[in-house]
Amino acid sequence: MPPGWSSSTVPRILARDGYRCQQCGAPAAEVDHVVRGIEDDSNLRALCVPCHRDKTQAEAAAARKARRAEGVRHGPGMTFSGTNMPPGALLPAQGSRQPQNCSQSLQE
Repeated sequence: MPPGWSSSTVPRILARDGYRCQQCGAPAAEVDHVVRGIEDDSNLRALCVPCHRDKTQAEAAAARKARRAEGVRHGPGMTFSGTNMPPGALLPAQGSRQPQNCSQSLQE
């Protein structure tokens, strides 16, 4: 349950919306924020599981696209703009020796 929701939030919103998905009209089992982060009943709606999943996936894809457009990959402060580095890859420190295989020590 999201922060700010009481144990009565989900049953209250489902009942208010007639236990019907506010997107497709199917039976609803979940409650969704229309706009993320606003904890007011007017911003909550009943959704069926497939519509809630689709909305969540679309929001996640949009967030990933926005991060890519800003040049941000994974983790705070890790940017790889203009490179073909895979997400999560770390660049070696300038002038550092690279081992030829995983078992080779970096100590000199």
